[in-house]
Amino acid sequence: MIEPSILSKGINRFSFFFLSFLLGCTSVSEEINPSVHYSVHEKMIQSLPSAFTPLTQNELEKNWATEYRMGLFFAKKLDLYRAVTSFQRAEFLLSEEPNPVLCMDRKHEVEYYTLLCYSLGKRHDDLVTTFESSSLAFVNPDFKAYKDLLLILGEAYDATKQKHKAFSVHQALAQNYPKSAQAVLIGSALQTADNKTALAILHQEKGEILTHEVSIQKALSQSMHPHHFLAYDQLEEHKTAKLKSVIEQTHTSYLAQKKSPFTAQLLGVIPGGGYAYLGQYQSAITAFSVNALFIGTAAYFFLNGNVPAGVLTTSFEAGWYFGSIYGAGQAAKTYNERLYEALVQPVMEEKKLYPLLQLEYGF
Repeated sequence: MIEPSILSKGINRFSFFFLSFLLGCTSVSEEINPSVHYSVHEKMIQSLPSAFTPLTQNELEKNWATEYRMGLFFAKKLDLYRAVTSFQRAEFLLSEEPNPVLCMDRKHEVEYYTLLCYSLGKRHDDLVTTFESSSLAFVNPDFKAYKDLLLILGEAYDATKQKHKAFSVHQALAQNYPKSAQAVLIGSALQTADNKTALAILHQEKGEILTHEVSIQKALSQSMHPHHFLAYDQLEEHKTAKLKSVIEQTHTSYLAQKKSPFTAQLLGVIPGGGYAYLGQYQSAITAFSVNALFIGTAAYFFLNGNVPAGVLTTSFEAGWYFGSIYGAGQAAKTYNERLYEALVQPVMEEKKLYPLLQLEYGF
């Protein structure tokens, strides 16, 4: 005869391993993948000045100038498709000029406006392709909209997952325009819930290599980040302190309100418990009812000697049961993502941490 204490220990061990197996097979990561988006309003674009000089009387008589002006008209109304078409026509007509070298500055303008339209329309693949085949690939900081060009390029390379090129652009931004770079790099980190990097920038943490001559490949191989090249002495301390306070408060608020996927799954061992923990009571009632129905039906078949039907029903129940546990964990993760987005998005907009909100010039 087995002693009660030994039996009790055996049951406890079995329960522990069963729960570990259950949660291990259906575990959901604590990491979140928020979707923090923004849009640029027409009024903002219309309020920005142009970086370039108005057309001269002699230029206004050219065919390309008509297309150029039409492009500006459509762009200011955010009719981006027609704006791009007009700018591309203007670019073609500029290339047909008797002395295209004298028109190179205007060619740069037209190409830049095309890129800006693509950026505003979130057509990042077209932006990258157009830029890399344009004369803008060779401009330097003397180009009047150079900072804005870096801003839209950095966002495009990030969006198209071209890590080396994005790093290069962000490094150039950090070296030439540290104030804008700080905001953009913090915003980029917050968009991916990388609070560690955001706070590292705000605490002015630097890497070991800070020379401007370091290659992109070497920087990446040594886990450098663009913010390691920031000239922190050129940043305004009081603005940095305020931003740090806001982000830390937001992060603290998120941690206080977030839900644990593990806890949701653990409570989900009792069907519907995980959903109830998240406040999703309709889903909790549904999960409990469906599992109870299958368990009751399987028990009825077994008690009445219909083993095949009982086994079949039990297999269905196993799917619902494990699915309910996994679903509770996923629901917790989704809850955290929506919570994070709701907390971070207003901060991103108010502090202008999105690249396009850093633009100085419009059309």
